Amino acid sequence: MATSFRSTILQPLMSCLTNSSAISIRPQPAQVSSSTPWLTHCTRSLCSQDKTLLPVLTLYTKDPCPLCDDAVEELQPYKHRFVLEKVDITLEENKSWYKKYRYDIPVFHLNSSFLMKHRVDHDKLQKQLSSLETSKR
Repeated sequence: MATSFRSTILQPLMSCLTNSSAISIRPQPAQVSSSTPWLTHCTRSLCSQDKTLLPVLTLYTKDPCPLCDDAVEELQPYKHRFVLEKVDITLEENKSWYKKYRYDIPVFHLNSSFLMKHRVDHDKLQKQLSSLETSKR
């Protein structure tokens, strides 16, 4: 139980607090118990520099995935502009994503909408993030 609490709650929060980075790994719904519904909101809020909610960039991945690791490295220049959520498609609760994306990872969704797959498309990412930032004003 302590390990689960540490890995699903404390590590993501401490990562946000100790790093100025907005990239964090949020636990999947199956990992969040009914006693921690605040976690998603809290993680996103703490990771944001201006205390407003940042867009969520979801990475559909598996372990190991060298292409996914490379893609995450390519995202570093944008890390202050979104919260990164990693979804391991090999977990039982994510089997629908596995069926859909098993041959296409890495796959990215921005705020739950498909954005890109196979590699980071910098132009598309920049355009979508700018659009979201403009609409927040």
